[in-house]
Amino acid sequence: MDIRGGNINGASIVGNPALYDFVTWTFTNANSTGQFGPTTANLRAIYNTTGNTWINNDTYFTSVAGIQYWTVPVTGTYTVTAAGASGGGNIGRGALISGTTTLYRGETIRIAVGQRGGNTQVYYGSGGGGSFVVRTPFNSNTSIVAIAGGGGGVSRTALTAANTTTTGGQATVVPGATSNGIRATGGGGGGGYISAGGLNGANGADQASSGYAGGGGGFFGNGGGSGGSQVGGRSWTFGANGGPAGTGDTAGGFGGGGGQNSRGGGGGGYNGGGAGDNNVYDGAGGGSYTLNLSGVSATANTILGNGYVIITLVSTL
Repeated sequence: MDIRGGNINGASIVGNPALYDFVTWTFTNANSTGQFGPTTANLRAIYNTTGNTWINNDTYFTSVAGIQYWTVPVTGTYTVTAAGASGGGNIGRGALISGTTTLYRGETIRIAVGQRGGNTQVYYGSGGGGSFVVRTPFNSNTSIVAIAGGGGGVSRTALTAANTTTTGGQATVVPGATSNGIRATGGGGGGGYISAGGLNGANGADQASSGYAGGGGGFFGNGGGSGGSQVGGRSWTFGANGGPAGTGDTAGGFGGGGGQNSRGGGGGGYNGGGAGDNNVYDGAGGGSYTLNLSGVSATANTILGNGYVIITLVSTL
């Protein structure tokens, strides 16, 4: 329910009473791993519910298929900070994007917290998941509060820092990596190994050759796969799950990360990062995006690990 201007279904309310007490909250993945996000039970077991009874109230907080549903307690100005997860292999960092926006009492915000990519072999890595903060109608550019791209997965043959999301977090339609993989524009998923990236919201193309990694999922488009055996990460509009793993490899992180194989998987984000190619085997980082934040700060995350989202009430309106 979206409540604006002090009115609920035509009945006026006095002032701007809060639905519950709230100052700030850090939304995490509750230590979940792999391609699927946390359940409501997972989150409530990890979150500190002492003094935060709203977390145990399904009206104000729940998780649906790994995506957290949070009801805004009071109309006001909020700081929103989103960090994407790093890719597998301990090199590809997620993006960090932060700014302020107005949120409205009673509206539901959907949050996907990116999960770190894995690596079962020495330096093969799956893509890290992007972190998404989205408001109604949940499926358009204008509904995006913030998306922080996840880092690309590393390949053992290209142990470099090149897949760090050096331009991740820019408040424009920009992929998260500067040179790696095949990238997408317009919210598309990253392409599979040496395939075409998703354009203008289309899905990333599959690569005919088998045995390579999957591209990251975008906002609208799924990541491309490889030979039909390596499916890319799922887009936000398809649930944001990570791509499944190849035999003996690891799945991409929840938040659209591409699964690993003999190349690094692409990171999830607004544009999914492409899977590594024969020139640079590392996967590309996912892109970041916002239309709703002001005073935007955009950098690469300095911390390797899972993503997070922090929402802080600055002032009521």
